[in-house]
Amino acid sequence: MKKPVNQFFLGFRAITRGISLIRKEPKILKLAIIPFIIDVLIVSAVFVWGSGQISGWVESGLQSTLPELSGFFWSILYGVFYILAWIVFIAALFFGGYVLAGIVAAPFNSLLAEKTLEQTGALPKEPFNFKRWLSLSAKMLWAALIKAGVFLFLGLVLLAISFIPAVGVIGSFGMLMIMSFDMSDFAFESLGLKFSERMRFFRQNFLCFAGVSAALGLTLLVPGLNVLLLPAAVVGSSEMVSRLHGPKKTLANAEAGLAEKK
Repeated sequence: MKKPVNQFFLGFRAITRGISLIRKEPKILKLAIIPFIIDVLIVSAVFVWGSGQISGWVESGLQSTLPELSGFFWSILYGVFYILAWIVFIAALFFGGYVLAGIVAAPFNSLLAEKTLEQTGALPKEPFNFKRWLSLSAKMLWAALIKAGVFLFLGLVLLAISFIPAVGVIGSFGMLMIMSFDMSDFAFESLGLKFSERMRFFRQNFLCFAGVSAALGLTLLVPGLNVLLLPAAVVGSSEMVSRLHGPKKTLANAEAGLAEKK
């Protein structure tokens, strides 16, 4: 059992490990190009549209939740809430763009996650099967549509919570936690995990997912960086799942294990 600090940093370093894998493995690099282009186009379009709206959203949000007071200390406190509100709305824009891009890029992200699991030993290496990829892509596309509805609902709830004083950071972190789970979901699907198994895995490795969320939050501080790193985040999250889950239990693995026991 890893120590809590080690668990957190295993997740926190997932994106950098994803970058390293993409650089080292030509097959993963090729598969990362298409979702990269999709992510950049869609998330950039959402940010261009939302950048002109944020100021109005922040002003109306603060006016509807904070009392009208005056004084030096209140001015300082209002400034803090104003900055936090900007962070929340930037995170919300990124979240919305991520959900939309995730629907379009789902088939390619599933292939990217599967190849990562193969390269890290969690899945046996097999030749590309177009029919199997179409089947998996259809499942992931349907799952992405369902998750989009669920995630947008949860995102709106968290966004509303964010305007409660001192709770804004928690709301933003909640959105990032949803994203960190979603990035690992492609690996879960490739490993054949049921929903209950995925949730149990998430609970057991909560600190690892918290580390991924913290790293995603830091990328928001540099405009555009989060978009560029989305494929690396999928690869890194899949590699993290591979480390924590181990090789998929197949009939061949079971027979090999029985042979060793004999």
